[in-house]
Amino acid sequence: MKPSTSAASGEAASILILIDGLEANTPGGTERQALWFASVLHEAGYQVVVYVLRGIPLTAGMTYPFEIVYGEIAKPFSPSGFAALWRLTRWMRARRFQMLQTFLLESNLLGPVLAKLAGVPAVLGHRRNVNHWMSRRFAFLQSLADRGVDGFLANSEQVKKSVVSVERVPAHKVTVLYNGIEHSRFSSAAGRQDVRRRLGFAEGDTVIGTVATLRPIKGLDDLIAAASDLAPKHPAMRVLLVGDGPHRGALETKARTAGLEQRIRFAGSQNDVPSFLAAMDIAVLPSLAEGFSNALLEYMAAGLPIVATDVGGNREALGETGLLVPPGQPEALAEAIARLVRDPELRRRLGAAAQDRVRSQFGIDAARQRFLEYVRSALETTAGS
Repeated sequence: MKPSTSAASGEAASILILIDGLEANTPGGTERQALWFASVLHEAGYQVVVYVLRGIPLTAGMTYPFEIVYGEIAKPFSPSGFAALWRLTRWMRARRFQMLQTFLLESNLLGPVLAKLAGVPAVLGHRRNVNHWMSRRFAFLQSLADRGVDGFLANSEQVKKSVVSVERVPAHKVTVLYNGIEHSRFSSAAGRQDVRRRLGFAEGDTVIGTVATLRPIKGLDDLIAAASDLAPKHPAMRVLLVGDGPHRGALETKARTAGLEQRIRFAGSQNDVPSFLAAMDIAVLPSLAEGFSNALLEYMAAGLPIVATDVGGNREALGETGLLVPPGQPEALAEAIARLVRDPELRRRLGAAAQDRVRSQFGIDAARQRFLEYVRSALETTAGS
């Protein structure tokens, strides 16, 4: 698909992606998705710039073929922040962007205003989480800013409902575009024995694992509580946490207090996620809130049986191929995990069904095509208005 072009110059349209931060060298789910969208646009021939309001530049191991600008706007609502935002507006005007796409809290709020001042004709707002945290005051301010947005992309029906109800956006302006995944990357069991050996897991251990940024919203306290309940009844059970984050110290303390330090492995951030998934027997997503979890799609692609909380788009992703439990209830989480620990045949059937579902419903190529079609249509609509 050829990219839309600027009517004035005939060149491929220039698109700015505005995002709050990149969380140093371990970007979270939304940050990774923003960089993926930027890569898709770049590969399609668009001129792409990612502007980060604040953050530590990515290391050489995480380079991208498009321009990334770091603004160092730590406090956008302070006097110095307003001055920096005005400089950003002038820069945007000078670069003559045809579209602005926004990700995360402050970018979603400020982006439409900056675009209006800078003369950017098309604004696309990405929404990737339910607005569980949004106060009435902030929701009101966001609803005012949303008047300057031409369209919204939500990554699940639940996120769309949240945008409509909380931000008061008309439903016809919100399009659902599910995340896609390169499922072939996760379908091999290569690396299973090596990772398990390095982590000290025995051949007969049943490894319950999760991949997440270690933050309270991910519900990992509930997973440790569930593991504490299961430990006396299932001596071969082990827990593997892949990822890092600000809550790691508190989780390690909780594990020690529960007497689980010999059963839980904190593996930290890992580049070779497929090998660590291969080392697991059961995958758990205990989040208190989600939009549409890429980690969940990765578990499905790896053919793992899954226990997930019934939040956000988890039900839309899993369908009938996993076990869903209420969020914030360690007892229910433990019961569902125990059911899978006891029943290897159920694990096999659910894992195979999940793998079939992700291959048929959530392919990366279909997601890429739909996104590019949406962007092209939005650019052509605003160019003709």
